Amino acid sequence: MDIKRLTRSIERIEALDRGRFEPKVAAALQARGLAPDTAPVLAETLRDYIRTIPEMMALMTSWADQVGVASELAPLLSAAERYVRQPDDEIDDQKHGLFGLLDDVWVVGTLLANCKRAGLPLPDSFDIDQFNSFTALLIGDDVVTALSARLEAAAAVPPKPVLQPAPAAPAPAPRQIDRRLVGSWHHSSFYSSGDFHHSSTTSRHFGADGRYVEGTQSFVNMIHRNSSGDQIGQSDANSAPPRSRGRWSMIGRTLTLDADNGDSYDFTVEIHSGSMLLSQPGRDPKLWTR
Repeated sequence: MDIKRLTRSIERIEALDRGRFEPKVAAALQARGLAPDTAPVLAETLRDYIRTIPEMMALMTSWADQVGVASELAPLLSAAERYVRQPDDEIDDQKHGLFGLLDDVWVVGTLLANCKRAGLPLPDSFDIDQFNSFTALLIGDDVVTALSARLEAAAAVPPKPVLQPAPAAPAPAPRQIDRRLVGSWHHSSFYSSGDFHHSSTTSRHFGADGRYVEGTQSFVNMIHRNSSGDQIGQSDANSAPPRSRGRWSMIGRTLTLDADNGDSYDFTVEIHSGSMLLSQPGRDPKLWTR
């Protein structure tokens, strides 16, 4: 990986920006119904974030070598490097200047967030998920969906051939549904830095059929009921990208989310009246309410 070349590419785009970044951030905020007067603080924060792209790439490369996952991560890192160096991507760098690098930093930041969940240590002061949330807010859901598809394609490495038939895998344990979770839950977060304030709400719906769907702003979910009014299913295939929908199950106090893109997440659950607390090792617990 050519870190110096990545740095030069970003510096070249920044030199050509000519003050366009802050007005474009303000316009994007206004288009999403947010106050544009927070644009100066947010633009400066994201400008510094964009400049860390080479450092994030170098950090992931070094970590992958240390823990022995370089071969697994290499296709994704190579795809991210090519994307950053490609000016005419989802948001054209030459046309939009620094704003055109927001899709690039979302790709790199998403990889870094996944590496963090896999064990890569990051300073507590560097909230990669919050940065990715800001970036996704500005570039919009359509671009995020397209970028997610690119990452999923890069991760789809053909399996290695085997000389002997692999032993049959054991039958999976039957999924268990805790009916206390069925329905919609919401988690709200708030971030403040200087004059910039941002709040977001994540909604997650657990269906009685073992399917779930989630979204940070809104999602469409059609509940199917029989003639008696009982829920018998739900349709969410077109309402959220594969990373935000899938199967859910609960065994004991462990909630498992198996996303349709292949990712899997386990949470420890504490259920109270009208609320539940979800926690994962190394992360702050999150309170969800009905």
